[in-house]
Amino acid sequence: MKKLIVGMLLSGLTTSCLGVAGLSTILSLTFIDQVGKPVPDVLVYSALKEDASQKPTRAVIDQKKKTFTPFVTSLVPGSTVSFPNSDNTRHHVYSFSPSKVFQLKLYESNTAAAVQFDELGIVSLGCNIHDNMEAYIVITDHKVFGISNKNGTLDIKAETNKESMILKIWHPQLKKTRLVTLPISKSSSEGNNIKLDMQWQPPQQVKTTSDLEFLLKQFKRNDN
Repeated sequence: MKKLIVGMLLSGLTTSCLGVAGLSTILSLTFIDQVGKPVPDVLVYSALKEDASQKPTRAVIDQKKKTFTPFVTSLVPGSTVSFPNSDNTRHHVYSFSPSKVFQLKLYESNTAAAVQFDELGIVSLGCNIHDNMEAYIVITDHKVFGISNKNGTLDIKAETNKESMILKIWHPQLKKTRLVTLPISKSSSEGNNIKLDMQWQPPQQVKTTSDLEFLLKQFKRNDN
């Protein structure tokens, strides 16, 4: 009987310890630019490679109103992406990025084959018909916590048995990936504002006549 009681106590103690070690909290992150505007589409992933435990998935990047949706996608190597066309015009999706070079020539609806991404890196997407269209695929073997929403916010799960976590912050308009050490505490769960060295501009905007004229002036040869 004593052995049984001792065994039950030890079992309960082990379960309790595991439970404490596995406790987690939610950290709320808000990304803002240099003038205080919220920054959407910020990718947040772990700086520690050993945190990775994700498997290849199937993702969808749609084309609606002559824009790619979503603007930023994160994948692990071996994942595939479908590029449906929800517009009433044809699109020509392409990438010349070293991590993945491909073309899906003029097509409508869902007639294009899915594309597999095997190499680590950042893949920049474009449309050969509509110059304003752009999107990005980040292929990483690190643990991904998520991508900020239209309000620039993202909630991530953190283990409370750690004092801090080291995160990598990436966005197409950032000059380089930023490294952030985030303390894990009760105060952290109340909100963390992370100011980024950039001035956010809405992506995939159709160029106006004045925009095009400005670009022409920028690249015009000076013959004088």
